[in-house]
Amino acid sequence: MLWKKESTEEHAFYEDIIANNGGADALKMTFTHVRYEEQVKSNKDDKLSLDKRKMGNKFFKQEKWADAMEMYNASLRYAENGSENISLAYANRSNCFLKLKRYNECLVDIQLAKEARYPPESIEKLNRREEECLKHITDGAESTKYEAILDFEPDEKFPCMANVLEIKNDSDGDLRLFAKDKIDVGQTIVVEKALINYIYSRYSWRCDVCLKEYANFVPCDKCVFAMFCDDCRNNQLHQYECGVRFSWNVNSEAISINGTIMSIVRSCLWAIDLFASVDELMVFVERVITSDPKRIPNSLSDAKSQYEAFLKLPRLRTNINIPCILYECNRMLMNIPKIEHTFNSVKHHRFLMHLIGHHAFILKSHSIPTIPDTDCHRSEQGLPTTVCCTQTGLMRQYINVSCYPNVMEHSHDGQAVVIAIRPILKGQQLFNTSLFGHLFDSKERRHEILRDRYEITCKCERCEGHLASDEQRKRITSDPNFRYLKRVKLNIKEICADKKRQQTLDDKYKSCLRKFGQMPWCDLVGKLLVEYMILKMATMRSAVSTETAHQTD
Repeated sequence: MLWKKESTEEHAFYEDIIANNGGADALKMTFTHVRYEEQVKSNKDDKLSLDKRKMGNKFFKQEKWADAMEMYNASLRYAENGSENISLAYANRSNCFLKLKRYNECLVDIQLAKEARYPPESIEKLNRREEECLKHITDGAESTKYEAILDFEPDEKFPCMANVLEIKNDSDGDLRLFAKDKIDVGQTIVVEKALINYIYSRYSWRCDVCLKEYANFVPCDKCVFAMFCDDCRNNQLHQYECGVRFSWNVNSEAISINGTIMSIVRSCLWAIDLFASVDELMVFVERVITSDPKRIPNSLSDAKSQYEAFLKLPRLRTNINIPCILYECNRMLMNIPKIEHTFNSVKHHRFLMHLIGHHAFILKSHSIPTIPDTDCHRSEQGLPTTVCCTQTGLMRQYINVSCYPNVMEHSHDGQAVVIAIRPILKGQQLFNTSLFGHLFDSKERRHEILRDRYEITCKCERCEGHLASDEQRKRITSDPNFRYLKRVKLNIKEICADKKRQQTLDDKYKSCLRKFGQMPWCDLVGKLLVEYMILKMATMRSAVSTETAHQTD
């Protein structure tokens, strides 16, 4: 269907996908059960802003700092421009940062509150909070903020990965990551900022552009959907999607459909913005889609090289209705004056249709969903939420999946972070797993899941029947660190709040995995791997203080 032209003539147009699938009148009926509200730009509401702040105060008194912060962010999103609610929400949020021991962020919010004309009669309270923060910083207090950084120098051409890695073809000719040197357990070897992000729900949780969490977000002054971290405040693409949603219906199906469509729209806007003209974009795309997909990329250090790798991502089977999704994305893009003007010829518009379809397949195949991990697991309408946002990167495609992984991948602040969970020797390939909840299932069940998700069959040593011997199992059970860990019950909240305990557990898991991580699979090693992954994910989370709550503003 995609990239097929009407004829073999040199200047033939691409086929009209919409016309070939029943036309606009037929395709537009697909989502009629989803309510359209496409232009909601002036929906600021001080009453709703106040309600959100009160909800935040309730969470704060329960010592749920992160959930309180999310409600204060919602208060900012809905506050009318110039409203006192803005300064009060910033002030309240600064108190959350103080509780989370994020002192620099607390100081920034205090300044934002003052700049938003915080009530003079209460300013002394902010000044005392500022003094407390400065004292903590002067006394050398450690921030609880986790920063994902590589444990090696970055690769020159692929700066998101460590220089101990290389991309090369495996025995099947696929592009994969291999170790150029020994990698120890716990070392971070990939930190990649996603190319395409989109928030499906819980707009107060993350930056609208980069998905950073718990930062000094500033709301869009026009729409009620977007908040921006300091790095993304001047994002140029938001002006084209400001307040625009395919649907603002509150049911889970509508949220999913909206997220799918709007993430494709965003990806197309990003791609179009990389080029000076449509013709330049067309030449680039046509060159890439006809090139060898298994050729090692020259670099991923600039936006165009990243887009080239994006276009080469394999398109897996998908159950979404591509023609209908394409129609809706095309309609929404063509409602943007800049896009309508740029793609105003039949030639260019047909190309856009195929580009949308190509992006749709890639995003559906490679977008990674994020599930909330705080107590505030419901949408602002009170409905349970599942996927809150998705992110699409490039490095994941180069890491094969396995039933006996040696690395883990976790999303943190909109970044894909890859950490070694077993010793990796020079020349060994990296293997991730998507079987976190199914690692101990039968081989048949594991292979069924991998076929459905990735269209592959795992051929790791575990699946080939190479398992640990009884003697090797005895070595594990007799190890003092393993015996210690066997008695431990991992409590995520306690681990987040106790850095000393984090370090003790980390040392013991690493000791065990260094000793036994190169051993053939057995359930004992599998248990160590799963628990170590849980520990690392807990470490990345913001610590939650249990101090007594201060009086909120």
